[in-house]
Amino acid sequence: RNNILIKGGSLQNTVINWSFPTSMSLFEKTELESLYDQVIEKYFGQIRSVPVTESIAPFYYLRENGGLIANISPVASVDIGGGTTDIVIYQNGEAQKLSSFKFGANTLYQNGVNGNPSENGFKTLIQSFIEQNKTSIKFTKLEAHLKLYAQSSEEQEIVNYLFRVENSNEFKNSLIISFSELIKSNPDTKIIYLYYFSSIIYHLAQYSDKMGFDPMSTISFTGQGAKVLRFIDSSSRLRLLSKLVTKIFKHVYQRDVSEINIQLLPNPKEITAKGLLFTSANIEADHLIDVLISSKNQTLKSSDNISYRQLDR
Repeated sequence: RNNILIKGGSLQNTVINWSFPTSMSLFEKTELESLYDQVIEKYFGQIRSVPVTESIAPFYYLRENGGLIANISPVASVDIGGGTTDIVIYQNGEAQKLSSFKFGANTLYQNGVNGNPSENGFKTLIQSFIEQNKTSIKFTKLEAHLKLYAQSSEEQEIVNYLFRVENSNEFKNSLIISFSELIKSNPDTKIIYLYYFSSIIYHLAQYSDKMGFDPMSTISFTGQGAKVLRFIDSSSRLRLLSKLVTKIFKHVYQRDVSEINIQLLPNPKEITAKGLLFTSANIEADHLIDVLISSKNQTLKSSDNISYRQLDR
């Protein structure tokens, strides 16, 4: 508000765009919209606010600034969160299809089907991290934090904490080895990320084929979970992942496929916020949603009110 006034803008003519997760239920979205409306009215009065699906927003920034072109050849944006992964396919400069599925990065760190923590391989990796950082000058404080997490959290929360630690000003310069470095140096662990990434790409290829698109020319990755790409391929241009993705699309489409470019975008939250500045209309995503739920090409639309629990049956 103050920034708009300082720069001579009109509060009355201001439009505020805000984003929400694709997987958010109608009830949750309504509650969030109510909160935004209350805050906006308090500081701006009666002005227009525009909800935008957060999976779509980054494209509009990249279209203007990041060199992501979606004209004749389709491109895809894959947003890997903690709980869900969202896919958006763009063509002719606009979003064409959107899908969201419950296969976020936290899936990697959970205790699995049996729910037995002793069978979770990341538990061993966490212990290795502790052992190798015992000589760190801040180990006592780090160990205290980990004990608190161990008492009240599952492995996925501990892993996410260790990822945050390596980027925190308090700990990052005192670690003997970061958790990410430990993962990269462990071939047995890296294969897990390879399977995870390949599963997402295989699903994307099946989905885009079912929806009638040609193979993607570019796939961009955002979201906090997208860091897993660097555990598989640490090269600057991600050429190994590009070759893998192209092979998977070739297998699904059963024809030759030009090499697919892979983009790993930094600062995903920042890109989403900037993307909101380039969306001039209310982008409702409901009509774009189609969900591929089996290898038999069965699909669901947003109007099909079916839960994951019902699918299991």
